[in-house]
Amino acid sequence: MSKQARRGGWRMIVLPHLLVGSAVGQSLQQDLLRAATSPDTPVATTSADAASPFQQLATQAANAYRAGDKVRAIEGFDQAAAEAFRVGASGAAFEYAIAAAEITRSVKDQAGAAERFRRAALSAVRDPRSAAAHEAACVATGAAFAASGSPTSAQLDAYQAVLDEHQTLWPTAPSATGMRRRAIELLAARRDAARLLNQTSAEQAQAEPWLVALRVQAHGQVLASAATPAEHTARLAAATEELQPLVLGTSRRWPDAWTPLQRQIAIVLGRGHLARDGDGPDYARRVLSVAVRSDPPPQQAWLREALPLLATATLAVGRAGEAHALLVESGVEPAEADRALSGLAERLAAAAPDHRAAAVEALAERLGWRASARSRAAPAAAEEKGSPLAVARRALVEAADADSRRDALEAWTALERRSTRSSDLWREARRARLRLLIDLKEVDQARKLLRLTQLLAAEGDADWRAVLTALEHETVSTAAQADGRR
Repeated sequence: MSKQARRGGWRMIVLPHLLVGSAVGQSLQQDLLRAATSPDTPVATTSADAASPFQQLATQAANAYRAGDKVRAIEGFDQAAAEAFRVGASGAAFEYAIAAAEITRSVKDQAGAAERFRRAALSAVRDPRSAAAHEAACVATGAAFAASGSPTSAQLDAYQAVLDEHQTLWPTAPSATGMRRRAIELLAARRDAARLLNQTSAEQAQAEPWLVALRVQAHGQVLASAATPAEHTARLAAATEELQPLVLGTSRRWPDAWTPLQRQIAIVLGRGHLARDGDGPDYARRVLSVAVRSDPPPQQAWLREALPLLATATLAVGRAGEAHALLVESGVEPAEADRALSGLAERLAAAAPDHRAAAVEALAERLGWRASARSRAAPAAAEEKGSPLAVARRALVEAADADSRRDALEAWTALERRSTRSSDLWREARRARLRLLIDLKEVDQARKLLRLTQLLAAEGDADWRAVLTALEHETVSTAAQADGRR
């Protein structure tokens, strides 16, 4: 993300406070500032007993303000507030502190203003005006961070702390609701999903619609960060319990018209269930396919995320052809779709072992398909000359050059598709395909097919695994020779 984009993002987080700040200023700070600096503020006389020390300091500060010396005015009101607080004149201390804070804000020192507003509020928590003063501290803190462009983590921690402090000390103040929302939105912007979910609830979201989308986003983030399968299972159960009713409603039926939020829920739940063993991929495929095909037509940005996810779920249930079509529909070039499917299968095998066999077997079949007319004609030609097995074996023996090896590869590929997976015939065909790919120096294709075959191999089948290991060594050797000639 560019620096300019980051700066704009943080401004979206903190600047809404300024709208609150204008109202606060009209109701509190500016009134106090006018009172402290108006022509009616008494000027110190020559009598030492005419005014207390803090009143004298306030008078000098007011005179400096009238003269346009805001720096001296801020210093004077700070001193007056400190002296008033020392002698127990809390009301005067509060007013002088607010005057200093408002003048500080007028010279664009938001951080200094925030510190003074907060200090004033905390020094007189029971004062009816303290909540508004603390709200102004939140306003100024947010404005300071917006001006900085890219706040540091420590600065954002401080901002979060002052927002939380407002809710703790003034939970019933009119400003508490707004500060709470800003604190939650800041958690979302910082991707602190676990804390957001802990500090809010599904019941609160029902009463505050703006919170629903943030909780949907947070559920997706905590699912993605689950450290163990057990943790993922627990988080997925909580997400499904809360989010599924937002799609199906009380009637437990698909929506007649999908909202953008319901489609986002489909992605969160689809991705979460795809990693679940058992019927997880089927759940993901059903919810995503309905969301993709239902009215109103989804936005293209959503489809770019949903279609590859739906393709993964479709592949996981053994439907490689449908998965291929979905990838093409999502914008993947047809020539690259098989490569993309291979990557999906490998991720599935690593993330969800129970779905490995169906996904990899479907992909292995998919990778055997060829679009050329020559490939489609090969099985028919083989039948005319004898049994498929005889034709394939003869082609392998006669494969002395690249063209004849390709003919042999097509014959063995066709034979493998007709055989039962893991049978002796299937293994003979797979072994022949791998050796021919190595002979043709198609190392990348050989590696891909070999990886898929190893994934399918049973743990206890030592002989077959030994054959695959030998072919792997041949592949590595061929690749090394090719690199040496470059």
